[in-house]
Amino acid sequence: MKDILQFQKNGFLVKRGIANDIGNFRSRIIKAKTIAQQDYFDWALDRLDCQDLRNTSEVLSESTMKTCLRRFPPDAIPPVPYVQYIHLHRKDPELLKFVAPFAQLASNLLQVPRIRLYQTTAFFKTPTQHLLSQATDWHRDLNLVPVDTNNYLTMWCPMKAIRKGGSILRFAAGSHRDVALLHWFNDTETDWSRLEQVISTRYSIEDHESYNVGDCSIHHGWIYHMANKNDFSETREAFAISFIDGDAKLLDGNTRIFQSEDELSWKDWIDQVYENNRSLDHPLLPLLWDASS
Repeated sequence: MKDILQFQKNGFLVKRGIANDIGNFRSRIIKAKTIAQQDYFDWALDRLDCQDLRNTSEVLSESTMKTCLRRFPPDAIPPVPYVQYIHLHRKDPELLKFVAPFAQLASNLLQVPRIRLYQTTAFFKTPTQHLLSQATDWHRDLNLVPVDTNNYLTMWCPMKAIRKGGSILRFAAGSHRDVALLHWFNDTETDWSRLEQVISTRYSIEDHESYNVGDCSIHHGWIYHMANKNDFSETREAFAISFIDGDAKLLDGNTRIFQSEDELSWKDWIDQVYENNRSLDHPLLPLLWDASS
């Protein structure tokens, strides 16, 4: 009950030692991440209108991305699409053995009886000097999810011990409950400097000094959170698991336009889900917990 109350109040919590066996899956996660990395580069090059570079190398990489960006004038270089390597459990179904047991915890924290797996993601943040070592700006995950729900959370589990400076997540405590924010400060959705100013004065910004292997943070889909660049010489490795209400429905298309930055996450199922009365009952969104079963 204490965890439920803390999660509902603050929008996040840290569970120490909840994923102690993540080390047993690390090699599988890294291998799946390497496969998913190709999906990311293929998609990112398409978004940057560098589709032709996809045929120049068997293995797409940061070097391929740099070649693409050199085509732009120095004063018009576009931002690199947000780096994330998605759906690792589809690359290696064995990872579901690690993921599935946490679905009941998600059910308890969200207070819903049925839980689906939305995505698994590798967040590998290289040292600052690398092209793909971006700071992650303040954002809310559900802005990127085309589903009509408030019931979504993400577990973020480092695979190596990390400390401040190693790109630890920071949370704007309670921001997931702040209905007034977008009513009175809706300009923050397009003005990032304004958003940072409002967040820093409106909420308590909280993080943790360190994470050991096996520790995970768990955050609500509507909480504002961010991560700085990685100031250390070693890549920060984290594995994230996102769960969603098993009975949620796809947005009907008549709502405000949501951000499409996470298209790579939902493009493989969105059309079929829409045709199925917007129900998330789809093989790519497996039901992992049902309290009635």
